[in-house]
Amino acid sequence: MYIATLDGGKTRSVCAILDTKGNILSYAFGRAIGTSLLDSRTVDLNLRNVVFDALKRSGLGIEDIGVASFTICDLDTKELKSSMDRRIVELGFKGKVFLAPDFVGAYYVATHGRPGVGVIAGTGSIAYGENGNGKTARAGGWGWFINDEGSGIWIGTKALNAVARAYDGTDRRTILLEMVCRELNLKNCLDLVNVAYRHGNADVSLASRIAPLVDRAAEEGDDQAIRILQQAAHELSLMTLAVSRKLGLDRAKYTVGCIGGVFKSEIVMNTFKKALQREGKAIEFTGPYVDYSPLMGPVVMAFRRQQQGRSSSEALFERISKNLKDISQRS
Repeated sequence: MYIATLDGGKTRSVCAILDTKGNILSYAFGRAIGTSLLDSRTVDLNLRNVVFDALKRSGLGIEDIGVASFTICDLDTKELKSSMDRRIVELGFKGKVFLAPDFVGAYYVATHGRPGVGVIAGTGSIAYGENGNGKTARAGGWGWFINDEGSGIWIGTKALNAVARAYDGTDRRTILLEMVCRELNLKNCLDLVNVAYRHGNADVSLASRIAPLVDRAAEEGDDQAIRILQQAAHELSLMTLAVSRKLGLDRAKYTVGCIGGVFKSEIVMNTFKKALQREGKAIEFTGPYVDYSPLMGPVVMAFRRQQQGRSSSEALFERISKNLKDISQRS
């Protein structure tokens, strides 16, 4: 039996074929599969191309695949997941199919499928967990317009707000004002308005660009920057605790995996850990995971949900992870 794994993102997709011993037989890179940015026909074509390209390179046919394990972006609702399920079935898979949103893949990267919570804080933020008995839960992930507390966009937005208030004199001074003006090459801070709304609507990518400056300002002792990062960690801890309560994980030791660039900040990471430890929980922290192959998520998911992963050693997962990371660096 062979395993087809796929991670489908908003910018590209990657598919790998493995045997049950974790050996990677082939892989292929393809175009984006995100349904929020592409029409249905393009999604179908891009999905088919990357899967059959990987199969061709392995010398196998789709009938040889016993398990298909896919993590794909933009699967937040039952309707979207059902539509993607249909697409995968139409490819011709006859074996088991495991399909999940990309944040579920991140959870499997960080926990290797152990009962726990994966907390993602990158451009956006979300916490997702499983209790080992089939129950799942999530918190966050509503998008920047509704709720993305603790994310890079949230941190960057808070920083821009602090800059505006400092300039107006309605809040304390912050070195973020000078840092943001220098980063954006602004002659006057008020020019920030033109940059932020240059296309008529708020440029969300601007907040992501500003977020790393907050950590640099915090390292220089800026009170405003430190407060923003501590608040981000607090919000991420609230999401984690909400998920753990829903799953009943707070009654025993569980894993919390930290995923995404926000966790590169020592202030965020340390504040986040302390917030959870104050609750008296028995937690094993993993991460932060920043530079990892997203394919590792569907790989672990395939092994765990097939029950084979229960007896698989951590050494197996580490070997696969290293090989997948090498593949990512070749792209």
